[in-house]
Amino acid sequence: MAAEEPKSGATVTMGDSEGRDAELRRAIEIAREAGLENYRVEMSADGTVTISVGPTRDSDELPPAEDR
Repeated sequence: MAAEEPKSGATVTMGDSEGRDAELRRAIEIAREAGLENYRVEMSADGTVTISVGPTRDSDELPPAEDR
């Protein structure tokens, strides 16, 4: 029997690696659909998923590619 994917906003326990993976994949897909280019997806011990967004390509905060 396949494990049911957690619903949005659900807390995932650390022992549920399939659930953690599903939540992280969902967050990455959300970031991509939103058109984000410079982001990081993290999951805390309590299962909270965070998408941290950095400067965009057009931002003055990001040096030109040849300088990186």
